[in-house]
Amino acid sequence: MKKQFLNYYEILSQVWFNKYTIILVLMTIKIYLFTNSILSNLTNFKAYTESICTSLDTYSTVIASLPEQLSKVINHMVASTLNSMKMQSLKMLMTIITIIKSLIVFYIDIFLGTYICILTAAIGGTVDFALDSTQSVLKSVNETIISVSEDIQDGLNGLSKVINTLLSGVDKVKSFFTNQDTDSTEYVDKVNLSIKALQNIKIPNSVLTDIDNFKDKVPDFNELQNTSKLVSKPFEIITQELNESAHFKNITVDQLKLASTPPVNFCSNSLDIDKFYSNLAKKVQFTSNIIIIVLLIMAMFAIASLVVVEYFKWRKSQRMINEILADKNQESYFVSTRNIMNKYNSSLIYYIEKFVTIPPSRKDNLYWLLSYITTPYSLTVLIIGLAGLFTVMLQFIILQIILKSFKSLTTELTGFKTQIITLMDNATSSYIKETNSYIGSQQKSINDELFGNIRTASTSVNSTINDFLMKMNTTINSVFANTPFSKPVNTLVYCTIGRKLIKIEQGLTWIVENLSVSLPQLPKNLTEDFMTNYSKDNHGIHKLTDNVTSGITFLLDTYKKSLLIELYISSAILGIWILQIIIGLTLIWYRSSSNCKARKPEKIQGEPTIGNPKPLTTEQRKEYGYPHIDPFNEKVDASSSIYSL
Repeated sequence: MKKQFLNYYEILSQVWFNKYTIILVLMTIKIYLFTNSILSNLTNFKAYTESICTSLDTYSTVIASLPEQLSKVINHMVASTLNSMKMQSLKMLMTIITIIKSLIVFYIDIFLGTYICILTAAIGGTVDFALDSTQSVLKSVNETIISVSEDIQDGLNGLSKVINTLLSGVDKVKSFFTNQDTDSTEYVDKVNLSIKALQNIKIPNSVLTDIDNFKDKVPDFNELQNTSKLVSKPFEIITQELNESAHFKNITVDQLKLASTPPVNFCSNSLDIDKFYSNLAKKVQFTSNIIIIVLLIMAMFAIASLVVVEYFKWRKSQRMINEILADKNQESYFVSTRNIMNKYNSSLIYYIEKFVTIPPSRKDNLYWLLSYITTPYSLTVLIIGLAGLFTVMLQFIILQIILKSFKSLTTELTGFKTQIITLMDNATSSYIKETNSYIGSQQKSINDELFGNIRTASTSVNSTINDFLMKMNTTINSVFANTPFSKPVNTLVYCTIGRKLIKIEQGLTWIVENLSVSLPQLPKNLTEDFMTNYSKDNHGIHKLTDNVTSGITFLLDTYKKSLLIELYISSAILGIWILQIIIGLTLIWYRSSSNCKARKPEKIQGEPTIGNPKPLTTEQRKEYGYPHIDPFNEKVDASSSIYSL
């Protein structure tokens, strides 16, 4: 009889397209298609990124030029403000100078002229009164002296006789003792001369001449009247210098510095898009190749493994035949044969039976459950589910490589905003510093050139006023010194002129010490305010960077959604296999319950006997998967096995 089964070598001719290898090949194809899809999208997204990068550079250049544009506006405002302030200050200052000069000159003229008239009138009236009084006094004194002199002369004439007689007697006595003659007429002459001198006493008329001349010596202050010209001269000089000063010419915008516009081609210079996407494609391709090679190696390994598996299955089939032949006389021949066939058809049960000791009470249910969940149908579901999960994991690894690379790209794109803000901050800060420095130099120039002249003029006027006061005191002292008029005149002049001039001098001294101008400068927090407003309003650069990041996110999300769908499908397929375990446990419970009911004792009618089972026909053997030959009647060819899968 010819064999109708396949021997070992004939089975090996079909091992290469076993289900494991086919699944691994399908996984390889899936990974290959997934990789090609990603690489194709990366190529398209590269062009999109380059376009966005160009737009980003263009927009960044516009944004970075904002400080320069802002500085132009500020420079116009600063120049206009400084020019207006300088011109208004100049006009106001010249007006003040003119007013001060006029007030000082007017004050000096009015008080000096007024009090010259007052002094002249007072002194002239006093001198006239003194002359009139002196003339009367002189006349009365002279007449009195002459009258008294005549009366005294009459008395002296009689007295002279007595004295002369007495003197003659004295001379005689003296000459008696001294033998010298004495001329007594000497004393008489002296007495007579004394009376004559008294008669000649007379207040000279030159006194009246001196008093009259004193009236002509009243100071006219002609030298002091030149003080007005001396006071006016510094003011005239400063007015001329202010008109000629170059510092008060209009400031042009060109004199102010502009904020620099830094180069901001970050995207083009810093970000090498071609290199980035080329490296990313290489990483994806390399990872994909590794995965494909590993899957192909696993497929080849599956083929080699099945060759070995088929060899052991062939050996197991021969052992199975031997065990069946050994149990042919047992009463439970049918069940025992099926158990033997099940053990050898299931590798899992075979190796558990061989290496693990299972309690007999649980062996049947355990082996049945293992047989139920490892049938070709269940294993197909399990393998497809696990293969799907494994494929999703491999694709997710590739996706993570892309995601990690894109994170660095997104970080760089996001960093552009920070770099632009930093450059703008530096440019704006530098501009504010230079502009404030220029305003400070203008302030110093105004204080030095404008108010420096004022201080010079004030010092000069102070000096002139001091000279004026000294000359005025000298002039008054030269006339009224050692006279009754000295103190009143000095007091009058000090209270009316000197005191006022000293106040003017103190005011000018205060001007010299405190006169300065402080120009307003650009606030230091202008940069912070500008950058704060820019950060709130820079939607453009946000939109461009967000377009790239959103495009990347959309691409990755699309693949993630695809992988999630595959994950759900694979998990559902794996869940079907897990459901088989639940169904198997349910069937075991149901079978155990049925067996318990079957073990209940029943009333037996008559004597129980055990009959022989009815042999199966050839068609029934084929239908139930049993050998379609009778191993007890026909010779079995053990060179092959019909129990192989």
